[in-house]
Amino acid sequence: MKLPFDRNAIVRGAANLGVVLLVASSAHAAPKPSFMGLGHLYPQREPSVAFGVSADGSVVVGRSTNSTGNGADEAFRWTEEAGMVGLGDLSGGEFDSTASAVSGDGSIVVGYGTSATSQPLNAVRWTQATGMMSLGDLPGGLNHGAVGDISADGTTIVGLSSSSFSGAEAFRWTQATGMVGLGVPSSAALGVSADGSVIVGYMNSSPRPFRWTAETGAVNLGLPPNGSNRGFAQDVSADGSVVVGYTERPTGENQGFVWREGEGYQTLGFLVGHTQSEVHGLSADGTRFVGYSRGGGNFKAVIWNGAHRIRDLKEMLELDFGLDLTGWELWEAYAISADGTTIVGGGENPQGAREAWRAVIPEPASAFIVVAALLLHPRRRFRSCEKGPARAT
Repeated sequence: MKLPFDRNAIVRGAANLGVVLLVASSAHAAPKPSFMGLGHLYPQREPSVAFGVSADGSVVVGRSTNSTGNGADEAFRWTEEAGMVGLGDLSGGEFDSTASAVSGDGSIVVGYGTSATSQPLNAVRWTQATGMMSLGDLPGGLNHGAVGDISADGTTIVGLSSSSFSGAEAFRWTQATGMVGLGVPSSAALGVSADGSVIVGYMNSSPRPFRWTAETGAVNLGLPPNGSNRGFAQDVSADGSVVVGYTERPTGENQGFVWREGEGYQTLGFLVGHTQSEVHGLSADGTRFVGYSRGGGNFKAVIWNGAHRIRDLKEMLELDFGLDLTGWELWEAYAISADGTTIVGGGENPQGAREAWRAVIPEPASAFIVVAALLLHPRRRFRSCEKGPARAT
């Protein structure tokens, strides 16, 4: 005797089983969605803001108001184990330092500090063994500089320094060569590929994005056809083929862009009701970008996926992953980890303080699994929010 069967039930069962198997097979690799404020170096002294993150998202760097009471900042390095730890400053001068980036393994932090002789800032490199050390400066000009980025392997540091050439000049620093100017007038280097071979930033008094290699020198990338008259490259993919940043129109409105080798420019949009956007970081493979969207004085941290779809990051964390961010405002996202899962930036916490934050989202395939699981279990709610002090500058 044949048993009656419900074809739809079998399909539903197979679908459920498929998702269960996918979840089981991916659970060991997929990061758990989470959000947390990173606090402040000193209680009641705000703001703090995060600018850089290690390849796996475990180390975050940025700045937080220091203990002097003069309104200046101190560079910090954050880990889940140690929390936010101040990195100090160079000796002499006014206490003011910032960490702008970190190596892939999280062991080398770069940024700027102040010393008795810097006017007013000095490019710096920090390790646990050496503490904060000056990278020096280019010949001529004032003793002034700052670091924009460090390669994933930690060997190459890029930024800007005052020089006799033309005021600020983009530089490349390695242990072997020291600080070497890129020979580009009125320039700054803000991003570098994983192995240090490709550098991006902006050049000229009417800034244009550039892409530099040892073979080509600094190549002016021009501007996209969006009515802009200025442009700033902010970051570059691990292999150097994808560049992100933003342009500025004569009216002062900014618009994010992505430039791909062999393809050129594509401008990126904004959230509904907004008129501006900026891109500040991208994943190693160049498929996820982060930054902010702006409408008037309203800033929202955002993420673009490989199809260039823009999402409000707070909304994504709450709706897609079930996190509770009640009271938080995420203003700006400044960096994303190499694997595309950890995003850092600044915003305002539920107590109204400006605070650095860290958000973890799954990789695209894992994100599908999480959403599918939520659809299969509509009554289940995931809440995994750690709160601390917050907001950005």
